[in-house]
Parts: sequence; structure tokens; C-alpha cells
Amino acid sequence: MRRKRHAATYDVSCIVTHTDAEGALATANALVSTIKVILANDGFVF
Repeated sequence: MRRKRHAATYDVSCIVTHTDAEGALATANALVSTIKVILANDGFVF
């Protein structure tokens, strides 16, 4: 008889933790903010 394996072995979703996702979003928001500042300094308006 085959052994049951953990769902994460076959299912790609839900592997990223909530904390990791929040960290990725914070990094992305910081990048967007930096780009906005650079563009504003070059005369682009948001």
C-alpha cells in the first residue's frame, strides 16, 4: 500500500507563508515608492 504524503509535496499553492508574503509586498511597495521619487525628480507627475 502506498504511503500518504503531505499535500505540499504535490500542491504548489500555500507554500509561501503569510509573513513571507507580507515581506514581499513591503519590498515591492518600497521599490514603487523609490521609482516614484526618481520619476518625480525627473519631472513626471503622479
